[in-house]
Amino acid sequence: MEITQDITYFIFILARISGCIIFNQVFGRGNVPVVFQIGLILMLSITVYGILPVDNFMEVNLLLEYVFLILKELFVGFIIGHIIKLFMSVIVIAGDVLDLQMGLSMAKIYDPKINISMGISGSLLNVFFMLLFFSVGGHLTLIKIFISSCKIIPIGNVHISKEVILYAVELFSYILIYAVKLTLPIMAMEFIVEVGMGIMMKAIPQIHLFVVNIPVKIFIGFMSLLILVPTFSSFLEKLITLMFEAIQKSLSLLM
Repeated sequence: MEITQDITYFIFILARISGCIIFNQVFGRGNVPVVFQIGLILMLSITVYGILPVDNFMEVNLLLEYVFLILKELFVGFIIGHIIKLFMSVIVIAGDVLDLQMGLSMAKIYDPKINISMGISGSLLNVFFMLLFFSVGGHLTLIKIFISSCKIIPIGNVHISKEVILYAVELFSYILIYAVKLTLPIMAMEFIVEVGMGIMMKAIPQIHLFVVNIPVKIFIGFMSLLILVPTFSSFLEKLITLMFEAIQKSLSLLM
């Protein structure tokens, strides 16, 4: 009986860690080898199994209850992955807005790694965000969160309440605000260019708008991106911190 309980306990841990990895936009990306994902899941599951006691674990007798509890464990990983995806969508939204301002909104490439189409600015910001994420140790913090989630929310005792769903929906409004804040400096620069081009068109009507305006907007946009790299760096670091805080809050709502 004790051996059966230990096996069930390990399977539940395996389900939670699997959800954390599979639904994750960092470790669950399309370009991450499946062998690495499986190895990471097993390593973290064995680690959690070794440090957490099985004493208070409930016995499961019914198959339906067993499946339901497994799904609840997967839901923990889904919530973490959903929050990461929301915060990473700040980059996608900001990139789309910048491409629209620079006249590059049609220049999109499908990214099979995250299953979305991204523009040029979005791709640059995404690469910059991922490099910054790993440089500040974000991947290690995520692994710590996966392990600590098993301490915060005991295995087999996940409580899905309406508060966690409402909080996940509430984050949408914050994501839009962060995306606007990220793009505001370059949008201001592009607005100044538009005003300048309007004045120039009035002063020199012979200038062809499409020949001059579009290259100037693209040049100003990319130059602004380069100049504002330090500003973007501090903003994205703050965004990463807010993402981890949001994950911790959502986990506390699942207790």
